[in-house]
Amino acid sequence: MERTTILSCFTPPEGFEGNFGWVCGFTANATVLEEMADRFTSGVRRPRPSLAAFLHPTSFHYPVLRGVSVPFRRSSADWSFNLLHAKVALLHFVGPHGSRLRLVVSTGNWTYDPMSTSLDLFWIVEWDEATPDRQAASDIRAAAAMFVWLMQLFDTSVLEADWGHGTPENGLRRAVELLPAKRLPPSRFLDSRKGSLQEQVLQGLAQAPHKRNRVLMGSGYFETGEHADSGVLSEFVRQLSERGFATARPRVDVILNHDACQGLAAQRPELEKLEWQFRRPFSRDLPGAKLHAKFIFSAGGSQNCSNPWCYIGSGNLSRIGFTRSVRNGGNLEAGVLFFPEEHLTWHGDDKAALSRRLPIDLNSTVAVTELSDGDPYEAPAPAITPPPVSYLVWRDATLQLPDGAPSDIAVTVRMGSKWLPLPLAMPEPLVTAVLGPSGAEVPILTNGGFILPPSAPKRIEDVLHELAIFPQKTPRERDRDLAPDDAGDEDDPSPENAATDYPLRRAMRLVVKLTEYQGVRTPAEWERWANRLDELLEAVTEPESEMIAALRLCGIDPLSALLEPMFQPADLSAEQRNRLIPVIARIRKLWELDQCASLVPGKGGAT
Repeated sequence: MERTTILSCFTPPEGFEGNFGWVCGFTANATVLEEMADRFTSGVRRPRPSLAAFLHPTSFHYPVLRGVSVPFRRSSADWSFNLLHAKVALLHFVGPHGSRLRLVVSTGNWTYDPMSTSLDLFWIVEWDEATPDRQAASDIRAAAAMFVWLMQLFDTSVLEADWGHGTPENGLRRAVELLPAKRLPPSRFLDSRKGSLQEQVLQGLAQAPHKRNRVLMGSGYFETGEHADSGVLSEFVRQLSERGFATARPRVDVILNHDACQGLAAQRPELEKLEWQFRRPFSRDLPGAKLHAKFIFSAGGSQNCSNPWCYIGSGNLSRIGFTRSVRNGGNLEAGVLFFPEEHLTWHGDDKAALSRRLPIDLNSTVAVTELSDGDPYEAPAPAITPPPVSYLVWRDATLQLPDGAPSDIAVTVRMGSKWLPLPLAMPEPLVTAVLGPSGAEVPILTNGGFILPPSAPKRIEDVLHELAIFPQKTPRERDRDLAPDDAGDEDDPSPENAATDYPLRRAMRLVVKLTEYQGVRTPAEWERWANRLDELLEAVTEPESEMIAALRLCGIDPLSALLEPMFQPADLSAEQRNRLIPVIARIRKLWELDQCASLVPGKGGAT
């Protein structure tokens, strides 16, 4: 599977579907989290969370998200570290003959920044039951241990709720338990719970004790304040030499944002004495973007990279991010140390060139005099007060506290302008409830699971806009690829074209665009395309009732054209093509086009 952005890491392997996943990070965007879940489930809407996102708690907590649970911090948790800064995902996929586990370690947050304005890296390893890899088992076990530790700090009641189908994370936990546990190689996955990332990297290099003559260090952030200096970087290089992992005076390159390198800029005299090279970040895909990735790469040789090793992770090259553990007041950080096996070269422009793997340009330098502080670091706002319960239950037409909740807590629910105490008679359940006194919004559990918010009604222009950016694209890609008619410019037609925008014309424009978008889908996208198409066509039923009525009056069914191979990708399997049949049948019935003739004679419609 080709992965081009962090979102693609959540796409299931062919023949599998996403079951459940753990995600942790410093910050996240609600839309990106929902897009991650949408890719993970191929667009299937489930009455239970598919992803649990453990984020650094701030004064803002996301409301209930589609497919994603964002647990509250436990009020009694011992939050001994500074920031929850690790950016990791552990995903469980299931198929007809087994399951897979995928570990993703990212340097970027779960936001649009890594896809639009910042340069980040991610690393992936998978465990496949059909081709077991003991190194992958070791890596995934280490990451799972971090998540189990981390979850003790959060209220995971939503994930533990069982309404007859088992808890959402049962399959993931079971898959981890079934991994080999004995005679495993050292894990490449590192986290800072017990030791600093720096010391763990140095310990891990003992597996390959070669002396390399070059070290590259990249970071999007360095220290500020009176203690900021080159000490973290120079001390690490000194340790490499002392432990036999680098030559006595290796060549050192530092990749940084020269106009925002914090306290490093104030140490110009010390940096000049070191005779290091400073370089701007570089990316062919995002020219001009700022470096956010944190990485260290070292190897020997002058043309080919000999005996290379690489660290990437969440930990900036600062004391609190790289040289301190959780126990010593550092951040919770995570990263990986690995030894690339493929052929790499220091220069060039082919696939083997190092600049194809890391955001670097080794052909130009930045003078020490050009380094500047940039904007100061802004600490996150203090965490909100967690609610007494993280969800409510609707049972027997009554909204009430979940089973096992303390009997002595008083919880109120906002109903309009009033705050009413629980239990509360309620003929129909709400999608979510706002609790007093915290003001937190929580989901509501029924016998069928958590209530899903209904899809918002959509016009044709809305549908065309969403399908034009399918699968989800970065803002820059959208601006480049979105044509005016796809972007919904006709939602408010001008007087001269309003008269010609009659119902049948709108229907034909919809179907023509659908066939165009559908024809360029890949087999890996097909399941998600079918689910998204089903949802969007249902959403236009009421707003486009005039258009649908015109189709019935004329006895025309344009939707059946989507089942024609000429309007589908050529490399779909028969099973994949058949996946669209029940979707079109359901929408035809919903639109009451069952007895209408297909636009393609003899296909799909009434005869």
